[in-house]
Amino acid sequence: MRKIIFFLLVALSVASYVEAQTAVWQISPSQGFTQLKRVAVDVYQATKAGETLLIHADGTPVVPMAYDELTGFREHKALVLKKEKERMRILGILSDRGQFTPLTQKYYTLLGQAFYSDGMLSVANGAGKAGYIDEEGQPVLGFDGKFDVIKPFAEGYAAVFRNKRYALIDKSGHRAQIIIGVGEVWSGTNVYKGKAYVKDADGKFYTYDVKTRKCVSVGKPSSFQLDYLSCFSCITKRGKTPHFNDWADTEPRQIGPSPFSQDGLYGYRENGILILPCQFSAATPFEDGYAAVVLKGKAGLLKYGREPGNFTLSVPQNHLVYAPGRSVTCAFSLERPGVWQSEHVRIAVISRTNGEQMALQESGEQYSFSIVPSSAEQVYDVMAFAEGLKLWAGEISYFFKKQEVRLRCSLTVHGTQADEDDRVYVTATIVNPNAEEVTTKVHLHGSETFHNETLTVTIPANGSRSVKGYFVVKSKDYSNQSVTVTTDKGGSATQEGLTLRPFY
Repeated sequence: MRKIIFFLLVALSVASYVEAQTAVWQISPSQGFTQLKRVAVDVYQATKAGETLLIHADGTPVVPMAYDELTGFREHKALVLKKEKERMRILGILSDRGQFTPLTQKYYTLLGQAFYSDGMLSVANGAGKAGYIDEEGQPVLGFDGKFDVIKPFAEGYAAVFRNKRYALIDKSGHRAQIIIGVGEVWSGTNVYKGKAYVKDADGKFYTYDVKTRKCVSVGKPSSFQLDYLSCFSCITKRGKTPHFNDWADTEPRQIGPSPFSQDGLYGYRENGILILPCQFSAATPFEDGYAAVVLKGKAGLLKYGREPGNFTLSVPQNHLVYAPGRSVTCAFSLERPGVWQSEHVRIAVISRTNGEQMALQESGEQYSFSIVPSSAEQVYDVMAFAEGLKLWAGEISYFFKKQEVRLRCSLTVHGTQADEDDRVYVTATIVNPNAEEVTTKVHLHGSETFHNETLTVTIPANGSRSVKGYFVVKSKDYSNQSVTVTTDKGGSATQEGLTLRPFY
C-alpha cells in the first residue's frame, strides 16, 4: 500500500484545491533500521541487527552482503571492504553517482593505499601478489610476482620495488630508463610535478624528469618523510593521509525543507511554512528529495514532493449555548487529501486546559465530542496520525454561553386577618430547575397595604428558597389587595382580589 504523509498548517475554511507539501515513506521505520546515512546518489549506509549494509532508497541492497568499512570518495570512487582475518577484502567499488561495481576476483587493500589514484588502485590478489586494477575492477598490471612493493600511480607513473630496488613504471608496465652520473639507482619516489626524486648507491640525490628523461643532481631533501603518494612531504606539502570526501556528488544537490528543533525533537519547515510537526529524535535536511529521520529509535527515509489536496479543518459552529451543569456537543470536520481517503488516519483532540484527550465520535470526515464547559472559551489541539507519524497539527476554539432555565415562582398568603402586629404574611417560593446554583434578586411588591422589598438570594441547584413579605392592615378592611413576586432570572407569580381585615 502506498504510504504518503501530508503536512500543512491548519486552515479554518472550506476545502479548496491546493498543492500541498508531501512526503512519501521510501523506507519505513517498521523495517527495523537503526541508522540511515546517505553516502551517494540513491545509496544509503544502513545499520540493522548489528550489521552494516548498503541499500538503495527503496530498501533494496546495493551490496548483497554486510560489510565492515566504506572508504571516503576519491576520484569519485569509494571502496566497500569486508574484513577477512587480518586483511580487508574489496567487495566492490561504489561511485558517488550510486553505481556499484562488484569485484569478481578476490583483491585486498594495501596498507595506506585504500584509494584510487590516477585511475588505478594498488592491491594484492588472493595469493598475496601485488598489482593494479582499473576503475572497473579489472587487473591491469602486476600480479606476476615481479614486484614486492608497489605504490599508487601519480601523473601516469608509479614507484615499485623488487628486493628493495626501486623502479618507476608507466601504466603499460614499462620501466623508465633512469641514467645518472655516477652510482647505480638504488631508491626513489613517485612523480610530483613531472619529476621523481631518486638516490644512487653513493647516497646522492637526483630528480628524474619524466618528459625529458634526464636526471639533474639536487641537494638532499630536508626530510625523508613520505606522503600518501610516496613523495617527499617536504616537497609536496602533503601528509600521510589522502583527502577523502564523505559524499562527493558531481552535481549540485537540490535542498528541500530543513529540520528545526523544539523541546529536543525535530520537525520540518520550508520558507517559514510548517511541513512536519516536531517528532523526530534525529533528522537530516531533504537533499534531492530525501531525508533520513529517527522516530522512536528506528530510522526511516522520507521522500519530499508535492501532491494535490490538503488537510482542511472547518468548524460549523464554534459559538455554543449550553445549560448550566449539562454537556454540550462540539463538532468539526477534517477534510483529508484524496490519497488518505482509503487509509486509516487517527485523529486526536487534546484540551489545552488540562491535557485531556477527548473521546471522539466519528462519521466519515465529521467528528464530535461532548464536554461540560468550565470556561467561556476552550482551545483544543487537533492532530492527524498514520503509520506512527504525526501527519498534521492544528487547533480549534469553542466559545460557550451559559443558558439558564427560567426560575419558577409561587405565592402563599397566610390568611386574610392581620395579627397583633397588624400584618398579613405572604411567602414567596422560588424554584431553581438548573443543575447549578443561581444567585438572583427577588422583588416583592403589591397594592397600597403591601410592604415592598427586594432581596438577593442564592438558590441551590435543583432546589428552592422561600422569601417572606407582609401586608400592613390597620383599623379597617381593605379590598382588592394584591401581591406579586418576580426575579431577575425569570419567573413570577401574583395573588389578586384579596380582602384583608385588621386584628380587632
